Amino acid sequence: MTDVKGIAGCVVVVAFLTVPAAPAMAQIAVDVGGHGGAACLNGRPNCTGGFLGPFAGVEWRDRVALRIRYFSVDIGDWIHTIAGITIRRTDRSGRLVVGEVLYEFVPERKMRPFLGLSVGQRVFRQLTSCEPITCEEAYAQAGGPRPIGGVHRQTRRTVGVLAGFTYRPVSQLAVQWLVGFHDPLSEHNETAETALLVGWSIWRSR
Repeated sequence: MTDVKGIAGCVVVVAFLTVPAAPAMAQIAVDVGGHGGAACLNGRPNCTGGFLGPFAGVEWRDRVALRIRYFSVDIGDWIHTIAGITIRRTDRSGRLVVGEVLYEFVPERKMRPFLGLSVGQRVFRQLTSCEPITCEEAYAQAGGPRPIGGVHRQTRRTVGVLAGFTYRPVSQLAVQWLVGFHDPLSEHNETAETALLVGWSIWRSR
């Protein structure tokens, strides 16, 4: 996606601002993993789809985490009939790439609640077609629907809040459940998600 470099830059800036707040002896870990779940895009009927995706991040003392996540959601078709014209929206999908800052509480425990913020980019795509006439003919028809046929893409920046729990059976392994609300104040453009993440520390400082 076109803004991946920009999002990575934001994460680096946040990391720079966060480092001074961490103790000088802070342990640093580099994590990679995968996640899966379900998300609802655009807040409309048939908006929910499952997803899988990768993530990578950096942690300080198992308390402050910075990471990048990517996932793509396939959404069910939308069919509606107006004035005898059937409008079909198919091949509906959404892709998100987000940089996240997380803060875990009670790091001495294996089960830890966390809160977080995210910033990134979302791309929503769908194909619109009409029956028994074309969408162009339906658009020109007086008193009829006004659909725009063809492939439509909507790209926008997104911000969100996250909450959930992290379970660490061993120091290198983290299993995390989260709920996220991206653009929660946007009318009909919000994305809600719930996901399970499994991460492994591929490197830890001493």
